[in-house]
Amino acid sequence: MSVQFYEVQAPEGRLIAGHVRDLSQEREVDRLKKRFVASVSHELRTPLTAIRGSLGLLAKGAGGELASEARDLVNMAERNAVRLGVIINDILDFERIESGLLSLAREQFPLDEAVSSMLDAVSGAASEAGIRILAEPTGLQVYGDRARIEQVLVNLVSNAIKFSPMDTAVEIQATRHATHVEVRVCDRGRGIPPDLRDTIFGMFRQVEDSDARRHGGSGLGLAICRAIVGQHGGTIRVDAREGGGSIFQFTLPARAGTAVSAR
Repeated sequence: MSVQFYEVQAPEGRLIAGHVRDLSQEREVDRLKKRFVASVSHELRTPLTAIRGSLGLLAKGAGGELASEARDLVNMAERNAVRLGVIINDILDFERIESGLLSLAREQFPLDEAVSSMLDAVSGAASEAGIRILAEPTGLQVYGDRARIEQVLVNLVSNAIKFSPMDTAVEIQATRHATHVEVRVCDRGRGIPPDLRDTIFGMFRQVEDSDARRHGGSGLGLAICRAIVGQHGGTIRVDAREGGGSIFQFTLPARAGTAVSAR
């Protein structure tokens, strides 16, 4: 249920009113919607894999030499098939998280290795957008699921690249505290309005309605980041950066058997 209180100025003075709303039916509809979306996403993966493979073969000349205009169309179709695959994977990941089926393979490992893998994944997009990625080695160790932490880094840095002006830099920083490591992704983009800094981590949330059309994506990336970090016992938030831009920061355990301190 949802309970809300609010202040009312009435002729007889200041009053406090409130109401209680039953959310049971709304939650059930939401559950059914998620199950339907996940089921459809599973069914889409097989034909999409075949489409991507066929387009890739055409682009490489398996069906004969293509005219330049035809090659451009095939390459565009292949890029969009890849984009659709990323969206489907995001939906399936989020469904596993929501269902409690996402298991973590925790281990102690160098944070620099996860950052290096992330750089390999985003370097092409960064180069195309004219964005520099700055990540100095930290020598820090973290405890968690390496692949999922890499996924968080890729999501955050990819978002920073999308919304950063050309010829600026995205910086990855990390600091060791008593029980945890704090990782920061800093950009010089347009920033996040204060009233959206909490809700931006929700499902299908965008700063502007046109963002999904202009930049692509599923609208689930930040929600997945929050869920993964939360499963590690950490927190994630976004703050304004002095001089313009945003700082997305999250915490991870520094070693096994330690709880992440609240900040």
